[in-house]
Amino acid sequence: MSKEKQDINWDLIAKHLSGETDATEEALLMAWVSGSEANRRYFADLKHWWRHVGQLALYGKIDTAADWQKVKQQLKLYEPEQRRETSRLYESERRMIITPQPHFFRRNVFVKWVAATIAMLIIAGAAYYGLHVHGDEQHEMVFNQLVIPPGQQSQLVLADGTSVWLNASSRLQFPANFNSDCRTVKLEGEAYFEVTTDKKRPFIVQTLGLEVKVYGTSFNVTSYSDEASDEVTLLSGSVRVSSAGSGQELVLQPGRKISYLRDTHLFTSPKQADMEAETAWLDGKLVFNDVPFGEIAKKLERRYGVTIRIDDKNIEQLRYRGAFRKESLEQAIKAIQLTANFNYKIEDNLVIIY
Repeated sequence: MSKEKQDINWDLIAKHLSGETDATEEALLMAWVSGSEANRRYFADLKHWWRHVGQLALYGKIDTAADWQKVKQQLKLYEPEQRRETSRLYESERRMIITPQPHFFRRNVFVKWVAATIAMLIIAGAAYYGLHVHGDEQHEMVFNQLVIPPGQQSQLVLADGTSVWLNASSRLQFPANFNSDCRTVKLEGEAYFEVTTDKKRPFIVQTLGLEVKVYGTSFNVTSYSDEASDEVTLLSGSVRVSSAGSGQELVLQPGRKISYLRDTHLFTSPKQADMEAETAWLDGKLVFNDVPFGEIAKKLERRYGVTIRIDDKNIEQLRYRGAFRKESLEQAIKAIQLTANFNYKIEDNLVIIY
């Protein structure tokens, strides 16, 4: 390792990537970056990994001190001479990276990460994308998991070019590369899919209760564990929806929506979908057309990252019609309160409706 590498201030780099540096610290870091071409290239590589791997939003318990020590070691292992070995991996995996699609997903979701989270993300990036290569291990099938916390949304592009938008409190499991027979992912939560057409390999979404099979289409799927049903809304093309629990298989047409009750293993009849309400979340909006407050409360919990407790069960059945976009949590609750008779109080992340 060169003298320049030994002099890197890893904590300062972490603060820069998370937007935590002050003017003096930023000047010190830029002085090191401009010190040599090797420094500039090395810093550019670190920023590359932060932009791409950092958006994976992998969450877990964090041991701040231990994780940051680990990331220092990972960063030091990634020498410039390794670039040639890893460049092929960059290209083969680039299609899986989460990338913005401003022509469709117009909501800008920004997360300010702390240094400990950066440590977790870069370590995860090394595992996913092969910074630490051992022989032929890079050719093994690798399954990734993307977890979106409450209050956030994200988008990724799978290995086949399929785009997936994930709503708050969602989890997607997907392979690094699809096999030759089919393209299968597992979803818990809500996601919108734009599937790349491949007539030889069906694209399959497995939810808590359903299997949705397509070859190339766009559709929305909802399957939250705290809700009683799975829902599929088709925007274009066609999808085949089946359930092992019911033994039924149905074909959905564009503009239609179907629900599956997991407890009773029953499908509802396909109905005309309210497309504005079903896909409003992609633009950062919540749209309710005559929806019970109990259902609204769950969506507010995911959007604002809070817990809503309704002490009066009668309130759960109150129905509401309206839309929210940039409103704060309290502004949204006050708007609903105008048409319903209830009181509320907010205690940290708990909202009590009574």
